[in-house]
Amino acid sequence: MSGFCGIWLLTLQIVFGLILLSFYHSVFILFSVFLLITLAIIIQFTARAGLNTSIKESKYKYKVAYWLEEVARVSQTFKMAGNSDLPLQKADTTVTEYLDSRQSHFKILVQQYGLLIFFKVLVISGLLGLGGFLVIEQSMNIGQFIAAEIIILLVISSTDKVIQSLETIYDVLTALEKIG
Repeated sequence: MSGFCGIWLLTLQIVFGLILLSFYHSVFILFSVFLLITLAIIIQFTARAGLNTSIKESKYKYKVAYWLEEVARVSQTFKMAGNSDLPLQKADTTVTEYLDSRQSHFKILVQQYGLLIFFKVLVISGLLGLGGFLVIEQSMNIGQFIAAEIIILLVISSTDKVIQSLETIYDVLTALEKIG
């Protein structure tokens, strides 16, 4: 799945999976709300920084391209000027700025993936603990527990795909910002 259509489908898959999960036991309603709030906090916490670093990275990328085009356009002028380090120094400065901005954007993406792993651990441990407790208390049978586990794995898989597609979303939003 690619693009915003795929992201909406994944989001619907997450929401309907959590709604289906709530039919197994009423405790899963609170669990689903907690998971949605946690996911929203993760995205809210990192999305603004991810978009800002993506815009900054794009700005420096185009500065590098502009400078290289300018050097190519006036290459004869630089040759006639003699041993000038200006083209190389300017290229070095702009490439360094680009690499620094790319690295800061990459740090945001790594932070998002780390939070995704935390989210997965939270969901799986919460499900196992809550489901195990409900099975022991005989509020839920083993078949319902296994079905709930399958639904949670589907939700986690969809969440993983949404988080991994955030880089593409940042690129699209950056392109829209450039067009604007």
